Amino acid sequence: MTKPKAKHNESLIDISPPPIKSNHKPISNQGSVYFLLAFLALRLSLNFTSIFRKFSL
Repeated sequence: MTKPKAKHNESLIDISPPPIKSNHKPISNQGSVYFLLAFLALRLSLNFTSIFRKFSL
């Protein structure tokens, strides 16, 4: 009875920590990526507006 309990505890301990680490890292990476994408989108929109103004003028 002690062996299966130990196996279950080990499996729970082994399974729970890695997903937390893998979940925290992608969230931070996605946040930075989304921030960069938003920044690039703003820069592109500003560039397009300036180009359109030049063409209109």
